[in-house]
Amino acid sequence: DMQNCVSTVGPPGSYFGPVDLSVVQRFCGRMQDLLIKVQTSGSKILVYCVHDSPQARTNAAFLLGAFLILNRGSSALEAAMPFDCIRPYPLLSFRDASTKASERGERGERGERGERATLTLLDVLSALARGKALGW
Repeated sequence: DMQNCVSTVGPPGSYFGPVDLSVVQRFCGRMQDLLIKVQTSGSKILVYCVHDSPQARTNAAFLLGAFLILNRGSSALEAAMPFDCIRPYPLLSFRDASTKASERGERGERGERGERATLTLLDVLSALARGKALGW
């Protein structure tokens, strides 16, 4: 069941990050298998649906982008681009799970003390692409 791949962790308003790499690996394998089935059946369309919540949509976009990077050789920008043109923008920013910056009183990305860093879809896909390029 691919729905399990977009689950979120933690109470609302807290940490919200992309799914871990084991989920990415499982999703990419399942997606590759589905694409093979679609191609061998003569179909040309594969539709991936998720629950209608901002967190599920954001994790689904990350997983689809990860598949494009890891299995299809797309760049992070190419993988994020299909989602960037949707208005209003349907995805959330990911929030850093660490509290170290908050505990040290460092400034967040908008300058407030104790604010957790936010990461866009392109940020996390770029990190994944960089890891792939380094052979991780």
